[in-house]
Amino acid sequence: MLNNPSDFQDKIVLDVGCGTGILSIFAIHAGAKHVYAIDACDISLEAQKLIDSNKLTDRITVIKSKIEDAVLPVPHVDVIISEWMGYFLVYESMLESVLFARDKWLKPDGKMYPSTANIFITPFTDEEYYEDRVDFWGNMYGIDFSVLKPAAKKSAFCQPQIEYLAPEGQLAFPQKILRIDCKKDSYADIRSWNAEFDLLSVGSGRMNGLMAHFTVEFNGTDETLILSTSPDAEPTHWHQTLFYFDEPIQVSQDSVIQGKIQVQQHHESHRFINIQMDCSVDKKTISKLFELK
Repeated sequence: MLNNPSDFQDKIVLDVGCGTGILSIFAIHAGAKHVYAIDACDISLEAQKLIDSNKLTDRITVIKSKIEDAVLPVPHVDVIISEWMGYFLVYESMLESVLFARDKWLKPDGKMYPSTANIFITPFTDEEYYEDRVDFWGNMYGIDFSVLKPAAKKSAFCQPQIEYLAPEGQLAFPQKILRIDCKKDSYADIRSWNAEFDLLSVGSGRMNGLMAHFTVEFNGTDETLILSTSPDAEPTHWHQTLFYFDEPIQVSQDSVIQGKIQVQQHHESHRFINIQMDCSVDKKTISKLFELK
């Protein structure tokens, strides 16, 4: 925002899911005329305290409400800002509310911050995790624990793991599997989606699964900025999303790794998602359903 004053100078801004109100304050620092900061949680009360203490009460209006129930004193806004991203980009995210706000209040020539978002996938190796969670159940103290390995795999690998992956753990260059245009796309297009991938390993090793990371782009008038959650970028609280296979697959230099990912809302809650992974490497196929909840 601070690097794109042309988009904020004398503009009316809507902050969806404002939290502590920090983004609303940055919008004022970037030149915004007024900001409407909306959050349904009690954190909005703390946001009001922060805004009052910074003497911005006359320029930032805090509204405690669900975005779908909110009433604004203006018919339109020039810019919508929101930190809506969740793990795997779309898990427990506020994107549905952000797009609702866009359709209801954003001017046709208005700006969305972020503007676009992308999910990437790549195969990875992480033998240490596998050894700690599965191979640990071997022979200890003269007792054969190997019978517990199937249960250990089910416990360790039934859900994606939200962790940091070392950059050298990537076995191929990432491939984009989803792109979201926050100005144009509908939530129906994002709620359920499929993508195919075709990757080429850049080295040999044991592939323990597939890793996903995301980027979001801020396509400003003055400057475009990109936030990346890649292992090659500065660490973020989103980490990466690791989909572990029950058994590692040996890959060689230039092994072809092909597959399909299918993402759907979970039946228990619209905030949860099912992720079906189908992956083929050197004629060996793995099919697995992950639940992110």
